[in-house]
Amino acid sequence: MKKVIFLILISLTISCKNDNSKNQVLMTSSAENANLLSIVDTVNIPLGMKEYYASLQNHIIKRGDSTYLYRENGLNKTVDVYNWDSKVKEESLSFQAVERFGGSPVLPLAGDSILIGTLGGEIIVALRDSLLRSTEPGKELQQLRFYAKNPYKPVKIENEIFMYVPPNSRQSDPEFQNRPLIASYNLETTETRTLNIHYPEYFAQDCWSQHQFPVTFTKNSKNQLVFSFQTGSPLYVYDVAKDSVVEEKNTAESNYVSEIIPYEDCDFQDVTKYFKYFKSTARYRSIIYDEYRNVYYRLVSLPTEQSRDGQRNHDILAPLSIMALDENLNKIMEKRLPNKTYDPNDFFVTERGLWISTNNEGSDSFNENTLSYALFEFDT
Repeated sequence: MKKVIFLILISLTISCKNDNSKNQVLMTSSAENANLLSIVDTVNIPLGMKEYYASLQNHIIKRGDSTYLYRENGLNKTVDVYNWDSKVKEESLSFQAVERFGGSPVLPLAGDSILIGTLGGEIIVALRDSLLRSTEPGKELQQLRFYAKNPYKPVKIENEIFMYVPPNSRQSDPEFQNRPLIASYNLETTETRTLNIHYPEYFAQDCWSQHQFPVTFTKNSKNQLVFSFQTGSPLYVYDVAKDSVVEEKNTAESNYVSEIIPYEDCDFQDVTKYFKYFKSTARYRSIIYDEYRNVYYRLVSLPTEQSRDGQRNHDILAPLSIMALDENLNKIMEKRLPNKTYDPNDFFVTERGLWISTNNEGSDSFNENTLSYALFEFDT
């Protein structure tokens, strides 16, 4: 009997050691696997006179045997359409019916039609330059408006288009905490609704900035939304049919972010002080789904390592981290990227992998007359 007990104790000891060893592997694997994500190609596309190197939003659309890159041109207020296969711009779409077009959510639909959301809360469906449909929200949603950048561009799930809703009030106002963060527009019924998605409790207890307000989101293979807040690492899974967050995942924290500190001074009149703060903190700025590999990428802005002055050039100076996550949002690897190298707002996914713009204005190779991208390939 004593011998049996001794053998059991030995077995338990070995099991504990194995568990500890597994935990240690999990802790270090993301750093050791950084080489699984590597740059395998680059692309440079010359720009014409009215084209602009920076884009507010990018969409990759496949039609027949061709792939098209739609880019919202914030300078000329157009949507420029490139044939990604031939690397040639085919057309430039302008929308005279849309006031203040820059920053409007845009999403190519079936055929050549395109959906546009406006800061006035209007939903427009256009065919090239011609207006097909215009829908305004009901009386209960009259204060609704829409805005988008690439990290929170519109997402289509079946017949619904999901868009970010910017605030109409300051964080200090009572209605801020319960305001809608994401709304959807149904292409079939033309109805607009707000989602049951709100800021986490900690957000209301501190002071944050308008640059940290937007919710970044994507969709997954189950036609759910996966979203996160820029001020924390947790990822959330939202079920469209249940109108509810069904899962919170704490498995995608950056190795390079220990804490994201609120803006304690809360002084937005002092622009110099504000941007000094902004350069000293990190942001979880994008979650990107790669349907071809069933993985996610997460971009994180890290604190600037130099020149923490009050100039508004944080996206130029901030180094980046890029993570790859598996289908269950568990971190596989993380790779640190240098500053003055990439545009963290300009990216898209193709069958080959994740493309990130190398048009950073601080780079020695920056060229405003060229679209330039690096292809990050994940070696599964």
